[in-house]
Amino acid sequence: SIGREPAVTVGVFAGLSWFVLLTVERGVLREWIQARRATGDFGAPVLVVGGAMASTVAIGHFLADNPFLGFRVSGISCPTSREVVACPYTLYRDQHDVLEQVHRSGSVGVVLDANSLTGSELSAYVHRLQAAGLHVHVSSGLRGVAARRFSVSPLADETFLHIAPIGLSRRQVVAKRMVDVTGAAIALLLLSPLLVVAGLLVWGQDRGPMLFSQERVGKDGERFRLFKVRTMVRDAERLKAQLEAVNARQGPLFKVGHDPRVTRAGRILRASSIDEIPQLFNVLEGTMSLVGPRPALPDEVAQFDEQLNVRLTVKPGVTGLWQVEARDLPSFDLYRRYDLLYVQNWSLGLDLAVIARTMVVVGLRAGAALLPARFRPAEVR
Repeated sequence: SIGREPAVTVGVFAGLSWFVLLTVERGVLREWIQARRATGDFGAPVLVVGGAMASTVAIGHFLADNPFLGFRVSGISCPTSREVVACPYTLYRDQHDVLEQVHRSGSVGVVLDANSLTGSELSAYVHRLQAAGLHVHVSSGLRGVAARRFSVSPLADETFLHIAPIGLSRRQVVAKRMVDVTGAAIALLLLSPLLVVAGLLVWGQDRGPMLFSQERVGKDGERFRLFKVRTMVRDAERLKAQLEAVNARQGPLFKVGHDPRVTRAGRILRASSIDEIPQLFNVLEGTMSLVGPRPALPDEVAQFDEQLNVRLTVKPGVTGLWQVEARDLPSFDLYRRYDLLYVQNWSLGLDLAVIARTMVVVGLRAGAALLPARFRPAEVR
């Protein structure tokens, strides 16, 4: 058995190495595919079918706002609706057979709006479309409920869905805090050399302070000071009002595409996410978590409605679903959707998945930031 120990060790190491390499490879491939989808590539044309215009068009908007999902809306079909709703897609309101509409729209699949169809209509559509060999997706009409909270609960000969309740147990809260403290401490230890380099870059730019702090709103509405590596000129806050007219975001969010307040060193620090490292100190002091909703500004929270204020029931995060899935998209609806999705569907597994995804995304951005200037993306230059 002694002779077998080295072989077992090598086998375990090889297995773990293969698992890590495969995970990274899949993450990189996923990022590449989603980036291509965001520009309109690899999108499967689908016809959205429903019984009410407002609800059906809303699904079309959802698919259009999330191009990385791989769908392209080729048309909206509402043959029985007489609503007058603005529709930017090709509209099929005639009584032609749905299969003919699929053919005319060039679709390869159909998305059904269960929220505006009767049970008999929905069943008829599903059976007919699948018999024709088409891909069929059904929108449940439920927003912000993750798939893991659903379970099939057949009652007699009907299929019902059970939805698990929202809420964290004390054990889950303790587990999340342990992951936060351990992860933040290890990350700070490993990333401290980058923090030193960032400080030297900032100081060399204008001889100003390395850190920038800003008041944000945390759990239960408590205010705290968020720390970041300074990436802008010293009087950036004063200059913000002059840029309101060119805000690239929707709703209360603010971001300028090529913000003139960002320094040359700041662009590199932002693109590589090195400027976010000091937030790990916020995690250690307990005002933030590794994963959670984006830490909002007080003037943003003042514009939140009652539903969005639910995000204040958990700590804000250094990273989160919105940051890794839709950070570069301007839609405020996506910001709302991903933050509420996280709050209502938290799990330790979800946190670990977001952290792993963040490592892939940050790694790709950091790699781009370190390229020679002429090869860098425009936002990094």
